[in-house]
Amino acid sequence: MHTTAETDSLLSDLSTALVRGDFGPCERLFSDKSAEKPLIRWAPDPMDLKDERLRTLLEIWIDEQDRIGRLPHPDWVEPERLLFAIGYLMVLSVVDGGRDFRYRLYGTEISRRFMRDLTGHLVSEVPFRMSRLFFLAVYKAACIRKIPIFTEHAPPSSVNATSWSRMILPLSTDGETVDRFLVGNIPGTWRYPDDPALV
Repeated sequence: MHTTAETDSLLSDLSTALVRGDFGPCERLFSDKSAEKPLIRWAPDPMDLKDERLRTLLEIWIDEQDRIGRLPHPDWVEPERLLFAIGYLMVLSVVDGGRDFRYRLYGTEISRRFMRDLTGHLVSEVPFRMSRLFFLAVYKAACIRKIPIFTEHAPPSSVNATSWSRMILPLSTDGETVDRFLVGNIPGTWRYPDDPALV
């Protein structure tokens, strides 16, 4: 994505509002496209999460943070620990201090529903502008607040999922600066390409 001054300003406004807990600008980003407003929660209680995989993911992240007294290290992300959510996980690296983010891992089930594998790609390369801006703003804000954030949103109709529920968990090499994210990303109901709703 070739950013413009207008895009940079919009992203700054979105992420700044998110940091202070104002979800209005992100909600307007969706409503301006006649899309359902996203659900956003900072530091949710695990019991408030409907999906058991996301709930468990948040619980074990909290346990690790409590155990070491700081943000979990990226090395904490081991397949054996996360088998319950395999296929629905993403790992992202922070690029240029939070200007962008790169998908180091893009789960197989996520790829299947999105119909493409974004491993190695930047978030700024996500093809749908509304989703791209929302993702960038949320990750930027999470870099600043350094706490978990849950989001649920409806993607464009060309995507084979009616919704995406994301549990975004910050990781840090030095215990202070967020340099990676572990994300559980659960798709909603399958939406086939020949669904009449897409016509």
